[in-house]
Amino acid sequence: MYNLFFADYALWFTGPALLGTAFLLLRFLLLSIGGGLDVEGGDDVGIDHHAHGSEGLKLFSVQTVIAFFMGFGWAGLIGYRGLEWGIPASMGLGAVGGTFMMWLMAFLLRAAMELQSSGNVEARSLVGLEGTVYIAVPAQGQGTGQVMIVIGEKQRNYQAVSADEALTRNTRVRVLAVNGDNSLTVARA
Repeated sequence: MYNLFFADYALWFTGPALLGTAFLLLRFLLLSIGGGLDVEGGDDVGIDHHAHGSEGLKLFSVQTVIAFFMGFGWAGLIGYRGLEWGIPASMGLGAVGGTFMMWLMAFLLRAAMELQSSGNVEARSLVGLEGTVYIAVPAQGQGTGQVMIVIGEKQRNYQAVSADEALTRNTRVRVLAVNGDNSLTVARA
């Protein structure tokens, strides 16, 4: 077994293969338990004013470089030991295997990020929508209430102030504006 992985030039392929595999497994373990994740949260009422970056979607990221070394090592070892090719041909096969693994990792990370949903709603998308008063909204300048708005088949509650009159529970309202404190200005629909 030792000769298969470590004798003569096989170490040039076994080293990157084992290190790449170990680091990739460690990276996924840390990501699965929450370590190394940089999560940007929204605010209390579910309105997101920040554009989320596309970290981890680049071709050259920590994960893709580690995947390259893993692919290079295992593909090169297959060429060198399994197919009994020489060093140059095995390195070429390793480079092809590493490049494929790098591309595959970038593709999988991009696909996983597309599945992720923050659940936040951009403020400007609320203006003009209709909802229902959940907690009575006092007349203009006398306090806040709450309204329920259905967005994308999900019911969400928002703090609301009235544009003019007091609004009782179950009154249909229309969103006129989003205020600086993330409350909504509403009026009877």
